[in-house]
Amino acid sequence: MTSFADRTVLVTGSGKGLGGALAVEAARHGARVVVHYCTSRQAALDVMEQVRQFDVPALLVQADLSTQQGAQALYKAAEDAFGGVDILVNNAAAQYNIPFPEYDVGHLRRLLNTNVRGYLMMSQAVLPHMRANAFGRIINISSVHAKRPTTFDPAYSISKGSIKMLTREMALALGGGNITVNAIELGYVEFGLKSGNPQDVFGPECEGLEPLFPYKKAFAWDRKIMPCNLGPAMMFLASDEAQYINGAALRIDDASILL
Repeated sequence: MTSFADRTVLVTGSGKGLGGALAVEAARHGARVVVHYCTSRQAALDVMEQVRQFDVPALLVQADLSTQQGAQALYKAAEDAFGGVDILVNNAAAQYNIPFPEYDVGHLRRLLNTNVRGYLMMSQAVLPHMRANAFGRIINISSVHAKRPTTFDPAYSISKGSIKMLTREMALALGGGNITVNAIELGYVEFGLKSGNPQDVFGPECEGLEPLFPYKKAFAWDRKIMPCNLGPAMMFLASDEAQYINGAALRIDDASILL
């Protein structure tokens, strides 16, 4: 299996919840880890404590990825610390959960700047290093709402549909240099994290926490997907063994139905 000891993993939006669990998983595999957050500093510090338990080089960076300056600052910090980024996990996202009639231009701009433009800008930033080293993995965290409209946030599903095509376009544009671009499309994940409620995002401690979004769910197997359950899929797509998986969208929803 691939060794990640000489590779740097940057997970955007990894200061809490799903992103935090993915950063901890990368550390568990021995990678150098860049933890990024925008506003949740205390939760991000908690994630860093978990990352450091694996005795790997790690960096914590605050940046607003809805802006070009924020994306550039995040990448520069990673480059200064570790020479570049080998594996980029685009995860940072906005979600307002407001109905269509209440959306205004400001909401839409902010959401799309983070969820789509942020993915694009970070992918462009890491590309020179990946090309110079003839290795790169870009993993875009997306959602089943790339294909299915939501009942809670129309602009969120619009952004996820955009990420689906962005993944395919980047895979075509970057293919051939041992750089792959794939997406993970998630169903309902029990984030269990609200402001002021930090948690261990890695182990079974994530069980039993209050849902972040209270919409009705139907679970096919009477179980929930937790953030800590998703790391293995990310690490596989980041591995050498997955080099011929490119432009794909891996759906992880445990065959559950969202109502």
